[in-house]
Amino acid sequence: MRQQRDIGPMVKAVGNVIKEHVGKAFRTLSERIDKLERSEGSTEALLALAARIEALEQRKSFEYRGIYSEDEQYEPDDFVTHQGSMWHTNEPTRSRPGTPGSPWQLCVKRGRNA
Repeated sequence: MRQQRDIGPMVKAVGNVIKEHVGKAFRTLSERIDKLERSEGSTEALLALAARIEALEQRKSFEYRGIYSEDEQYEPDDFVTHQGSMWHTNEPTRSRPGTPGSPWQLCVKRGRNA
């Protein structure tokens, strides 16, 4: 017949270790939250940062539109290739890159082999 052991003291000991560990983690977290809440303007700073992040995420990013075509309308922040060079525009345009009065800005000049 197997001898039964009382595991109560072991459970209590393990429970105490877990309780101590979790308690330390919560105290640390609580201290960090208190520190953030005490910081001057922390809520306002976080809201301002969140607004900046949102604006950046909504902003159109680099868009390479391929080889320039007279049939296309190009929008701000579009990039095209024309005669071996890369061009960027900050204005809506249909004009050819490199022509006088064109809003295109040369980004990468074509190489000698182009």
